[in-house]
Amino acid sequence: MIRLIYQSEATDKLGAGEVFKIVETSAENNAESDLTGFLLFVSGRFFQVIEGPEDSIDDLVQRLENDPRHRSIQTIDRRPIDERAFGTWRMKRFMPTSGATSLREVAPELRDVPAYMRQTADAFLAS
Repeated sequence: MIRLIYQSEATDKLGAGEVFKIVETSAENNAESDLTGFLLFVSGRFFQVIEGPEDSIDDLVQRLENDPRHRSIQTIDRRPIDERAFGTWRMKRFMPTSGATSLREVAPELRDVPAYMRQTADAFLAS
């Protein structure tokens, strides 16, 4: 299994209500692809941690690169994992306020995630 952390920017093709649709569709697709994770969306930017079989992760990356609602997709971290951190979350969404500065502030239920994951999310929120 692989864990991928990436960030991207929303394009002007992403309407205000579409983030909810993305999460719903992602949850369905992720169940079929055996993917779990969470998504932060703030100030027109996405931050996602996704985990699952390497082939499924690679397929997701291809879909993201072809999705006109995203641009500037940057892989922050990609590594093999022995077990999932988000075993039942097919796609959990968090929409922090623009003043949020830490993952613990945004999602207290993520307080026990690995330190590198928390640090990358905190850097995303601070930027």
